[in-house]
Amino acid sequence: MIRHSARAPSLAPSGRPRRPRRIAAIVALAVLVASLSTVVIGTEPAFADTTLCSGNPYSTCTDAHYTDHGYGSQSDWSTHQYWNMFAGHNCTNYVAYVETTVNGATTSTSGNAYEWDNNAPSGSVNTTPGIGSVAQWEISNPNRPSGHVAYVESITYNANGSVASITVSEDNYSSGPFRWRTITTGGDWPDHFIHFNDLQGTYVAPLWPAVVQRSSTGETDVLVQGPSNSLQYYYNTQGTADWGHLQAAGGGTSYSAPAVVQRSNGETDVAVQGPSNSLQFYYNVYQTADWGQLEIDGANKAFSAPAMVQRSNGETLVAVQGPTNSLQFYYNVQGQSSWGHLQIDGANTAYSAPAIVLRANGETDVVVRGPNNSLQFYYNTQGQSSWGHLEIAGSNKAFSAPAVVQRSNGETDVVVQGPTNSLQFYYNVQGQGTWGNLQIDGANKAYSAPDVVQRSNGETDVVVQGPSNSLQFYYNVQGQAGWGNLQAAGGGTTYSAPGMVQRSNGETDVVVQGPSNGLHYYYNTQGSANWGHLQIA
Repeated sequence: MIRHSARAPSLAPSGRPRRPRRIAAIVALAVLVASLSTVVIGTEPAFADTTLCSGNPYSTCTDAHYTDHGYGSQSDWSTHQYWNMFAGHNCTNYVAYVETTVNGATTSTSGNAYEWDNNAPSGSVNTTPGIGSVAQWEISNPNRPSGHVAYVESITYNANGSVASITVSEDNYSSGPFRWRTITTGGDWPDHFIHFNDLQGTYVAPLWPAVVQRSSTGETDVLVQGPSNSLQYYYNTQGTADWGHLQAAGGGTSYSAPAVVQRSNGETDVAVQGPSNSLQFYYNVYQTADWGQLEIDGANKAFSAPAMVQRSNGETLVAVQGPTNSLQFYYNVQGQSSWGHLQIDGANTAYSAPAIVLRANGETDVVVRGPNNSLQFYYNTQGQSSWGHLEIAGSNKAFSAPAVVQRSNGETDVVVQGPTNSLQFYYNVQGQGTWGNLQIDGANKAYSAPDVVQRSNGETDVVVQGPSNSLQFYYNVQGQAGWGNLQAAGGGTTYSAPGMVQRSNGETDVVVQGPSNGLHYYYNTQGSANWGHLQIA
């Protein structure tokens, strides 16, 4: 089987071109492939297609808010084979897994990737992509001499209705990389599309949602990347089951999970990674349908989902992973169209989407996964151009994007997915250089980036994607070492990192990507073990 000669750098705009294999080697390997039950991607041609994330482990993409649909949590288990494909890093097993667990496909195919079209159910193969369909490359394709399959996450269209591009997620034998990429019709275009159980006509939410609640009315507002890389906005009046919907931005505008805040005047503000790795800002006046737009920074400046907060004077602050794995900070005075810029730290310092929090004294604090899966903390005094730095935890301690909150006494609390899929909590007394650590839960309990909030009584609450694609909720009384646990939703319900908010009455509300790329809302009355559920879309 043909293996990659090199791996694309984390979150680079495109993969490094591979050197073509010798023809004799390709022929020999093709003969070997024909005798095996699966086939994988071959050598990498150089195209103008866009790599959105690429790496091994899977957290390289999930940290950047590109879902692996839960595959990374089980792909290497030898018993987890789908459609009789080889387990682990493998294009066919990954696609079979997503078609089965996300699409709910009840039909299947067999053989090598290049044989899938021949063995698929009659009438399921054509040259037109569908959301949730399988992109397939033949062995005769000069760009894919060993064949390949990938999962179609979204489609963009030209003004005349013709297909402009597709975005796919894909795995590669035998050690990756797992990646997301956008393929244009003039690029590495598939030979066929196989339609086992497409998701056309359903909501597609490949990345985790952002959620806020209005204090004045109790309304819950959710922003999420939608079909065809659009930006979608949903809103719910407290106590009702129905959700309203507005499109904040059309197809081809949004390439990450969004960050959202709301002003005291009701305006909703959203930051998101835009086309060509730009950084975009959208704003909406409360109870109007129109969204304004500002570009925070141009092409090749944003390589993760952003984090955003706002000062009481209306200034907006945004942190994002920048070029060459740097960490970048932008700020905007309310009412101005231009954005100021500071570099928090230079190349090879940031390897996830950041988290950001603002102290009452104006200090801005940013947390990010750093080099070698470390956990890093940066702080800035308002009005200063330089950033201080503390290491929260050293190498191989952080395996997701972090979440952060701060107590009124100045303590900073950080939650992150830890080693062996554990869930870890770090805390720091303001002004101290050391960080304490509590383990929230042990091995094989956390399979996404977590979210965290704190109650006025000091309780810390954490939500995370758990085993078997469940939704898990943890709570800790301030000063105690132990954590309680409630299951918010059982297995097969959760396929993204969650977003969480809490109401003044103590109710906890969680939004998450659910089965078949639906969008789901769970709510819990404080002190109750039961969780209610509404489907948003």
